[in-house]
Amino acid sequence: MPYSNPEKKKQYMAQYNKKYYQANAEDIKPRAKSNKKSLRQEKHDWLVSALGSQCDCGQNIWQYLRLRSLDLNSLPMPVEDQSWEKIRTHTDKAKIICTICDLESKRKVN
Repeated sequence: MPYSNPEKKKQYMAQYNKKYYQANAEDIKPRAKSNKKSLRQEKHDWLVSALGSQCDCGQNIWQYLRLRSLDLNSLPMPVEDQSWEKIRTHTDKAKIICTICDLESKRKVN
């Protein structure tokens, strides 16, 4: 039995997982994509709520709000792809900005 030896178990599971994924990829991929999308949205909504739900200009329509990192070392972009722990501990390193202000700030840089 491969479970009595940790190294054999690791090798066995690697082979099993590969075969399982190949056999079930068509079922797994859409579910994984859907789960990732909903998790990103959940993180986005939490951050928007935690940061005050509006841009500095007063825009508060959620479809126009974007999250930007103020410190890319501690909170890399995209912010929604970071772990819950990182998001919760570095909330002060994120900023809500609407699409209009975001475009204006990019124009000023160029």
